[in-house]
Amino acid sequence: MNRLPLLASCALMALAAAAPRQSPAAPAIPAASAAPASPAPAAPAADAPPRPLSARSLTNLVAFARLLGYVRYFHPSDQAAAADWGTFAAAAIAELDPAGPTATAPTGPTWTTPAGSDWPTPARPAWTEQAGAEIAAPAAGDNLAAALQRLFAPLAPTLRVFAAGRRPPALDLGPPAGVPPAELRIVGWRHTGLGVSGEPSLFSSVRFKGEPAGPGTSALGGPDPRVPFAADLGGGAVCLLPLAVWADASGTLPHVPGTPAGGAAAAGGTPAAAAPVSPADRSSRLAIVMLAWNVLQHFDPSLAAGGVARAVAWQKALPAALEEAAEGTGAESLVDTLRRMAAVTDDGQATVAAAGDRRTFGLPLHWDWIEGRLVVTALGAGVPGLQPGDAVTRIEGRDVGSELREAEAAAPAATPQWRRWRALSSLALGERGEPVRLDVEPLEASATRALTVTHDAPPGQPTIAEAHSEAVREARPGVLVVDLGRLSESELDAALPRLAAAIAIVFDLRGDARATDLLLAHLVAAPVDTRREMVPTWPRPDREAVRYQAADTRVAPAAPRLQGRLAFLGSARDVGAAESFLATVAELHLGVIVGSPTGGARGSVDSAPLPAGFTLTWTATRPAAGTPPAGTPVQPTAAVAPTRRGIAAGRDEVLEKALALVAPPPAASAP
Repeated sequence: MNRLPLLASCALMALAAAAPRQSPAAPAIPAASAAPASPAPAAPAADAPPRPLSARSLTNLVAFARLLGYVRYFHPSDQAAAADWGTFAAAAIAELDPAGPTATAPTGPTWTTPAGSDWPTPARPAWTEQAGAEIAAPAAGDNLAAALQRLFAPLAPTLRVFAAGRRPPALDLGPPAGVPPAELRIVGWRHTGLGVSGEPSLFSSVRFKGEPAGPGTSALGGPDPRVPFAADLGGGAVCLLPLAVWADASGTLPHVPGTPAGGAAAAGGTPAAAAPVSPADRSSRLAIVMLAWNVLQHFDPSLAAGGVARAVAWQKALPAALEEAAEGTGAESLVDTLRRMAAVTDDGQATVAAAGDRRTFGLPLHWDWIEGRLVVTALGAGVPGLQPGDAVTRIEGRDVGSELREAEAAAPAATPQWRRWRALSSLALGERGEPVRLDVEPLEASATRALTVTHDAPPGQPTIAEAHSEAVREARPGVLVVDLGRLSESELDAALPRLAAAIAIVFDLRGDARATDLLLAHLVAAPVDTRREMVPTWPRPDREAVRYQAADTRVAPAAPRLQGRLAFLGSARDVGAAESFLATVAELHLGVIVGSPTGGARGSVDSAPLPAGFTLTWTATRPAAGTPPAGTPVQPTAAVAPTRRGIAAGRDEVLEKALALVAPPPAASAP
């Protein structure tokens, strides 16, 4: 994203408490306090059919998307806070594409610079070298800027959008005249993460209101309402947007004519009878892409720390996703588009879900990538002709390798093992009752056979019986195996006396783990930080000037302390809390870790609801200083991978290795 420090300094010099300083020959855009209310965009046509974007339409929509994120998350006016952003965006998109800025959109004004003027200006194009030359911009930039100004004016009365190459408009962002100083307040956003999920979490987004503590500054340390944020939107359009605004007892200033005190959604640019946002509608799909992109653009620590290459890839992801969404159809198509876009971040916990996505039912089997093959590892009831150890070679006639590569392209991950596991999981999903043909190669035969299985496994419900009925079982005398994926906190509490008396314990975390903090309290001798993560505060758009503070996730020791010989089973499926737990085990040397490297995706997650029932989830923290960087997996002490032959024989080779390490069989007695 291009930054315009010269624009900001130019704007500052043009600001005055009473009136803007300007050249007599330079007519000003109306002052901020007199910004007119613009008509709301027309409602989009319901269920607009898919069609490709023209090059100019794509440029317009990228510029609109960037401004949408700036105003949505960082401009604190009452009108913006009350807006229905999905409906507003969809309606605006219908205007910007296909015809681009509407015929009624005014062209940008033309300013002249008198010879000898000392008013600083942005860098000029080559054709304006001589003093007194007209500062002009291409018509496309003028028209786009005028259209964006008109669309956003009801939401952000102090926003100014103008064509690149023209003089920045004069602004008066000082304390408003006519308002007693004692009544003035400064309103701004404070984002600790992005707290819009509605659920209790580490994250919050609040509009603060503070008293001025000096010339234009907030007592709460917020932004200066006199200093606008400057950004090049692309397409020949530039914006100046205040990140703080003045307010009186009736709400933020200026009050938009016809808007109730405090703002209202209808006055925020949202048509009163707009069509509902739906993935069946083309403009709605484009709006959802824009809103999702902006969540990560402004609030994803992985992009803040990902370097130039990832930042560039992320900028390219927006137009690519818009082009896909313009030609897609329905919720499933849009989910795939959003997942491919999110995959650019390499965030292994990034997830896109949609209420309208019907591909949520699994197959009555488990599979994994073993020895370079897609191998069936477990079966549910009613799957004749299939055995553990069989290799799937084709899915619906398509080569498994091709299917896997396509699925991996839509699987966000920092490590190849977690990307593969996410892809394998998605390959097993389909609509309820949907049949799928599998070509299968048995372990002991080279000839393949075809069979059909059905997507009938409900989401979140186990359909394959556990190999053992108990979550805590005795594998050998005095040696316990604990399935942490099935053990609740109350069950762990009840099992503690038994665990404390054990000679050795193997904790199985492969794929899932519950009650990890409670268990850790009974493993450590001193308080320990279980997450070791930093929570970001985002004061400015585009991840500028981000600050981090440590999250308090300390766990104190608890009795009884488990001091037998300990082993922990890990795999590529371990992310989130399970991976954080294993990282602590490794750091404190609490026991041996047996299996394969973890997924490399830990940290607290945040989520943002999007229009039409879509939800975006991502990792919203970063590792603390002195800890491995984001995406680093936990390496096993003893590396063990399942084999196809072992699967066919019903063996758990990883567990066997762990038992051998913590509780070797007794030596044979002498004859």
